[in-house]
This record gives sequence, structure tokens and C-alpha cells, in this order.
Amino acid sequence: MEFNSEVRPRRELMNPNFEGYKLSLRQVSTEKTELEHPAAVFTARQSEIQFLTLSLYAQHSLLFVDRWTSALYWFSQPNEETFELVTFNPNNNESSSLLQLPIPDNHALPTIHFPLSNVYFISYGDGSFAVYQGPDKKFSSAILQNEKDKDCKVVLVNDVKIDESKGLLYVAASYIRGKEAIVVLARFDKDGNFLASDEFKGGAICSFVAISNDYAITFISDKLYRHKCDDKAPEPKKILYKWRQNLNDLVLFFEFEKKVEKNEVKVSIRRNHLEVEIRDVKLEGELFQAIDPDQSSWEISPGGVEVTLEKAVERGWSQVYRDFDNGEEVYNKEFVDQVKGRLGHLTTESAMPEEAEKPGVDCNQYEDIDRETEFERSIFRFKDGDWTHKASLSSNLPLFWNYTTPTEKAVAMRHDVDACLWSSVTNDDRVPLGHVATFDAVGYIHAGKQNLAFINAPPNNGYVCICEQKRRILLYKHENLDTNLRHRGTGRKVNEIGRQQVVKIEDDDAFLGLQCNDDALFLLTKNSLWRVSPDEEGN
Repeated sequence: MEFNSEVRPRRELMNPNFEGYKLSLRQVSTEKTELEHPAAVFTARQSEIQFLTLSLYAQHSLLFVDRWTSALYWFSQPNEETFELVTFNPNNNESSSLLQLPIPDNHALPTIHFPLSNVYFISYGDGSFAVYQGPDKKFSSAILQNEKDKDCKVVLVNDVKIDESKGLLYVAASYIRGKEAIVVLARFDKDGNFLASDEFKGGAICSFVAISNDYAITFISDKLYRHKCDDKAPEPKKILYKWRQNLNDLVLFFEFEKKVEKNEVKVSIRRNHLEVEIRDVKLEGELFQAIDPDQSSWEISPGGVEVTLEKAVERGWSQVYRDFDNGEEVYNKEFVDQVKGRLGHLTTESAMPEEAEKPGVDCNQYEDIDRETEFERSIFRFKDGDWTHKASLSSNLPLFWNYTTPTEKAVAMRHDVDACLWSSVTNDDRVPLGHVATFDAVGYIHAGKQNLAFINAPPNNGYVCICEQKRRILLYKHENLDTNLRHRGTGRKVNEIGRQQVVKIEDDDAFLGLQCNDDALFLLTKNSLWRVSPDEEGN
């Protein structure tokens, strides 16, 4: 069991030479279609609004895409008592109502999934669902079988898989029980009969839930999740010291209730090695990065002992020791401000400015916007009745998820300044996710944006779109543009840059959903569907 496994990017998919994005004035083609069947909006009941509830509704999409055919779907409510499923063909811009559905009300979280090319799965948002093959309903069933969940009215289905060889249906869903967030992986036979389920309990709604091709469940949460098999889990990490850092140095704090005497302290500081022995605390090992031992020191303070290490290279450290981690990092605003100052050149909103001289960026440098969080973000993977992985994600914030194939779900997470895309399908048992693509500098760009509505990318990962709430869409595409930009210091021509384009959407309705395919992105409002084509020039 890989409890300490890492989510480590593949070096060949990272580009340390990327220079940043430059604003392009090239117009982007947009097309608006008025909806014959307006989109339904699903909201939480006023009496049930709490942090967990709002987090669950935030994970709900109102626009769905069939990756097998590229058809779009949403739910419509022609009257107070009726809901229907609407499909839209992007090839001819025609929509039609397919089915009337027993969705209980506009407080449910209905979804549609496409586990096979000829099968679609419709969840009514309250734990009940139906499976269709073409226009024919195969069966109906319910996800929640626990007596404790009989009054649960809001269930979000995250992912669905079908094992054709065994005739099994796997459904992953999230819901709230009291003050706990629950993730369930339920299994059904080919006739919809419930077989068994695994239940996971935590304190936060998961930002990503997926079923992999081997029918394991993978999910990401800011709080720890538990399963009935946890009596076999190892003891939690023992914290022996606290530490804080900036780009130049870091300080370790060893706290004791009674004053420490000099003869109780033994500290040995070398370029790549640190040994500390204070009373019953003994630590020795290779440091995460090299230091300058001549500029490093230690001292006895009123609360214990402080060890100051001067970094040999200005960069962020993820931990103090390379091979083990018994420390708790303390958030340092100075460090965050230093990193922001060094990375500000990665994006501009002025048209192709002359290249300004800028500091170098180390590809291992931490983009530490998320160091203010009090949570321990982790990824979990579970298969055949037991955990296979529990790995800390540290400050690797999940940004969005999409499907790289019709059945392969992936999540994009910030890694340093970039965003790495991780597939729930991996051929390496040592890691819970597989690194499949990188979006250059998008981690930093996302951290600097406010009032965001959506962020997504198409299956081929050709571009990233960031949708603001104020009617703007920002498109980022890595291209080797032919420019006259040069470094002032060296005169070297700048080639590794990307194109940033700004699209303004003239619509008074709120944005409800966003989906991308390889040719275009689609933006849903209550009464309209917008098509934006990044590679087509508008008028």
C-alpha cells in the first residue's frame, strides 16, 4: 500500500523554456443560439445552506457533453412540475427534447453520463437513476441503500463505468449525511439489482471523483476520508518541529515547555545534511536542497531551539528533509509575496509588448498561493476493499476536470507555475494518477484571477479557457509565434511563448455551464448557447 506515494510530474511533459503568454488582437469567432428549451437551474434549499451543501452544488455541472458523438445535453423545466432532457447537435445547431424525467424538484442534482457509445445513464439527483440503451430504458434503480440515508434528497453522481465482460455497473456519487461528506462506490448487475457498495466518510466535499478503467475509485479532498478498513491504516505522521521559509532561508522551531540548556543540544550543519539532537528529539538526514553552512546557525530561544538554514539556491522547499517529513510548515506571507514578484512576467494583458528584462524562473519553484489553507489536501485511491494509495498533494490545487477520452476522466492541478493534467488511468501501480499533459504557466494565471466562473480544456488539451463572471473568456494556447521579441540582456529571440486571446460575450444572463471539444467551446446561459471557436477568426 503506497501511503507515501508521490504525484510527481513526468519531466518530458514539462517545458522549462516557456517564456509566457502574449495578448493577441486576433478576433475569435463566436456564435449565439437562442434556446427553444431554456436551461433549468438547480439550487440548494434556503433551510439547508451550509458550507458542505454549497460545496456539493458547486461541483454540479448544468451542461453535459457526449464524448462519443459531441452532442450537448442540459435539463429544462417547461413548467413547475415537469423536467425534460434536452439535446443539442452542434453540427446543425438544432435542439430537441428527448425525455420527460421524474426529477423531484429544482433542488436536486441531476446528471447524465455516457459509459458506452450506445448507453446513457441519467441520475435524477436524489439517488435514483435510469439506464437507457438508445431510446429504450433498460432499468431503474437507486444508489443509496443504507437505512441512515432514507431521508437524503440530494445526491450528485460523479462518474459511471460499465464492465461489459462481467455485466456490472459501477456508480460513484457524493452526498451529505448530517455534518459529514460521503462518497459511495455502488455496484449493480446488468438488470439494475444492487450488489454492494463501499462508503467513504470525510469532512469536505471532494473536488474530484473518478472511476478508473480497473474499477478503482480515486478522489481528492481537503479533509481526510475514512473507510471501515482503516483499522489497518498506519499511524499519522508525528510532528517534531515547525518551520517557515522565504526564498533565501528557512527556520526550524523545536518547542519545549521547559527551557533547554546548551549541553542538551547537538546540531551539525553541512551543505546537504542536518543532524539535530535535543533531549528525546533526534533527526538526521539529507536536506531537501543544498544550503550554505557558513551562513547557517542555531540558537536557544525562550520557547525552545531555532535552527536557521541559508539556502544555496533561491527556491521554495516542499519539506526540510529529503527522505522523511516530520515537520509542519507555517504559512509565511513574505514568501508568497516574493514568489508572486518573480512570476509576474508570465502573462500580460497588453498587445505584444516589447520584452522587459525579467528574473529567471526555476521549474521547481513553488507557486504558494495555497499556503494559507489550514487543510491537508490529499488524494485517495481504493480498490477491492482496501486503500491502494493515500498521498499528500500539498499546495497542488485542483483547477478543473475533463475527459481525455469518452471514458477516461482526468484532473488538472497546479504544479509550481504550471497546471499538470493527471489521468485516473495509470499503468504505474506506484502512483495514484498518471501525468498526461501540461498547461504552461496556467497555475500561476489561475491564481491571479478573480471572479472566475469556469476553467476547462478540450480532450486533445490544445488550449485552456478561463471564463470570468464578467462576460469574458480568456483563451491560452501554446504556440511558437513568429515575433520580433528579444531579451534585452542577451538579445536572444523569444520563441517559446503562447497566445492569449480575450473573447467578450454580450449576454445579460449568468453563465451556467462550460464544455470544450477539440474544435470549439460551448457556454450555456439560461436562454442561450454560445459557441466559441479558438482557431476560427471572427469578423
